Order: sequence, then structure tokens, then C-alpha cells
Amino acid sequence: MTRIKQLPRRQRVRKALLFVSLLLFPVTLYYFSPVTIVESAAQGIVNASFIVFGLMFVAALFVGRLWCGWACPAGGLQEFGSVINNKPARGNWIKWAIWIPWICIIAVLVARASGYHAIDPFYHLEGGVTLA
Repeated sequence: MTRIKQLPRRQRVRKALLFVSLLLFPVTLYYFSPVTIVESAAQGIVNASFIVFGLMFVAALFVGRLWCGWACPAGGLQEFGSVINNKPARGNWIKWAIWIPWICIIAVLVARASGYHAIDPFYHLEGGVTLA
């Protein structure tokens, strides 16, 4: 009889946190939406999504990819999807092709709105969460 190798406790905890994060993604969807950042930037408003992305950026400077590996819903999807396809991605240019247009669009819209005028964490969050 073959014994299945059990993951170390730390990896079990990490995978459990990623799974919970993935399950909660429909509730937290607007907090991770770059579209709401663009919409609020056009009106000169700092919204919750902008604050979350800013905090993730600053945290990445100090703790690296801790967010990606332990709490990100997309990291959870990637972790459980890797069981199906575990091939490494080719090239590192894709992240630049994704982020540079978003940052440029946001910068142009903020400039057209004459800068940020207000901070509204509940911008486009009528109920506070997506499923409310």
C-alpha cells in the first residue's frame, strides 16, 4: 500500500488561506477591480480599489510576494489550476504589457480631472461589498 505524501503544515495553511480567499472573491470583487480605479480617476476620486492596490504595492516593497502566495484570490486560482497544467509561463514581458496601459490611462484621466479631489472608499460600492 502506497502512502500519500502529506504537505508540511505551513503549506496546508497557505493553501487553506488561498482557498478561502478564492471563495470570498465574489464578495471582494470591486476592491480588486482596476476598472473602478479608472472610473474614479476620471472624476478625481481615490476609491477603495486604488487604496488596496496602493497598499499591495507598498507591502510588496517590504514583504515581497507574501500577498500573492498567501492571500490573493488569483493566486488561489493559479494554485489550484496548476494541478491541471503545471507548465511554467514563457517570458516575463506579459506583466509589463498588462500594467503599463492601465497606469497610463489612470494618469491621463487624473490629469484631465485636475488631480484627485476626494477620497471615497465606497465609490461604486452601494452596499459595501459586491454581493450586498
